[in-house]
Amino acid sequence: VYNYKKNMVGEWIYFDNLEIIGSEHDHFGEAVSIDGDVAIIGAKDDNTNGFQNGSAYIYHYINGSWLHVAKLNSESDSYYPEFGSSISAYGNRAVIGAPSGDGIINGTGAVYVFEFNGLEWEQTEKLFATDGIFGGKFGRSVSLFDDRILIGANQAGASYIFDYLNGSWVETSKLVPSIGESGDDFGYSVSLYEDTALIGSYSFQSKGAVYMFKLISNNWIEVDNITPPD
Repeated sequence: VYNYKKNMVGEWIYFDNLEIIGSEHDHFGEAVSIDGDVAIIGAKDDNTNGFQNGSAYIYHYINGSWLHVAKLNSESDSYYPEFGSSISAYGNRAVIGAPSGDGIINGTGAVYVFEFNGLEWEQTEKLFATDGIFGGKFGRSVSLFDDRILIGANQAGASYIFDYLNGSWVETSKLVPSIGESGDDFGYSVSLYEDTALIGSYSFQSKGAVYMFKLISNNWIEVDNITPPD
């Protein structure tokens, strides 16, 4: 993983290369996320916690250098959960997707929440879709903003909103597109900022689409459907 910083004249300059000693084919760098002085890197095929169970590496920026401080793993899960396929960092939290992990039933997908308590990173919750289906790929994409998480399940054609309420994460909404069909990969990519959610559907009509949802009067409403210009 390569790190670049912008200099005083606006140029992006390479200044660091984050490497970790691991096994061949771990797919270190499968997913990345950075927020402030915290960088997280996924390796979905790492074997530390079981054959191809996956892992995520935490780096902290300390005294001018990026230092590896933790390696995160999921709890015991199904074969090849792909933990580390998607990552989002925000403040002292990290959200890590395992799209082939065990949710409400085996193989529906799961998302893990970790928090830094000042000394170490610890798992605080495991999230799954209440209506998850086998092979739905819940956790294929994740985006964390403040006390809200947006999670894509592209093979199920849906995305889910979780809000942090009264000390726990609660599924509060399921987002589906107004048009399209099964196989459009709605939820393959997601991004969340304040009360706006952006969700990619790259297989829509073979050319792709992006849907924008906004939280209006406590309801998530689709407000736009963006397709490539002709």
